[in-house]
Amino acid sequence: MFFAGLHLSAQTTVVAVEQRLKEACMRQDQAAISKTAVELAGMAAYGADKLEYARNLLQSVEQNGILITGGAGDTYPLITLQQVRAIRPDVIVIQTSWLDDTSYALWIQQAYHVHGAPVEMIKQWCANYPVYVSLAAPTLVLEALQEELYCTGLAFKVSNVPIANVKGMYRQWWENCSKTNLTSGLPMNANYLMPLGLIAGYMVETGKKNELKEIKKIYAEIAKSVGVKEQIPGMK
Repeated sequence: MFFAGLHLSAQTTVVAVEQRLKEACMRQDQAAISKTAVELAGMAAYGADKLEYARNLLQSVEQNGILITGGAGDTYPLITLQQVRAIRPDVIVIQTSWLDDTSYALWIQQAYHVHGAPVEMIKQWCANYPVYVSLAAPTLVLEALQEELYCTGLAFKVSNVPIANVKGMYRQWWENCSKTNLTSGLPMNANYLMPLGLIAGYMVETGKKNELKEIKKIYAEIAKSVGVKEQIPGMK
């Protein structure tokens, strides 16, 4: 459960504050966004592993990018870091469910000159912004965009032209990735396995044997901590 370690009453309170944060984001009320994020931080709503995941997800996005997220776990800790610790405030975070709200969708359409269903808007954003989709985004969104997704860490970049994502991920993302809590058992940490597998393949191609050994070790430890038995070929 996302709020592991919190009592039921505390979980309920966190959910209530997150709901207010959602409403503030949908109204684009910056004062309320900041206030509720500070409140979540003051409650210690997110453990070190959740905040590390959030930081690494933000680091998977290039400057001034739009990040499409999937749920509470990959949305509210990110906004909290942006507001309280000023970590990657340049990234625009949009949860997919927010686009189901008519008034918010209308604001998005007017502000960014896009239209249509969420997947159509994501594609249109790409004409003017670097757009990324969280690995934890809904399956329907990922499947609809699968031919245009390139893993950059804990997010996919949406691009209609091929990009050298793995080389860039190794150089820019993994070297900047915080690795203190990767094996905490947080279910979302399973999303590290895909980028690690891709980076390992790059190391094989470039002959980085020592680094490959370390990546395989981290991969195995994460897989064990989240209960993943089937491993990517070559990572055993």
